[in-house]
Amino acid sequence: MWGEPLAAGRARRDPGLGPLDLHVGVSVAIGDDVGHLHDLDRPNRALYIGGMGARDRNFYNDLARRFGYPEAAGTIQDLYLAGRKAEAEAAVPADLL
Repeated sequence: MWGEPLAAGRARRDPGLGPLDLHVGVSVAIGDDVGHLHDLDRPNRALYIGGMGARDRNFYNDLARRFGYPEAAGTIQDLYLAGRKAEAEAAVPADLL
């Protein structure tokens, strides 16, 4: 998923900037009720998939589509941009969380 885009970016990167460092952020929650814990991340995922960037240029929406969720990504974005944030959150598939 990430190999080709990173290689292309490194090829265009000014060597004077030094090596490219990657840092990954993840959501972590500990508990017995996994469904409830997944729901804690729904607002964040809806924001990124639905509300980051322009409708036709949203990295996270494109990523959700590449992960195999094109319909959900479209629905989340439509709902979020229409101001229906709670519905956008509910539209995030559990498997994507």
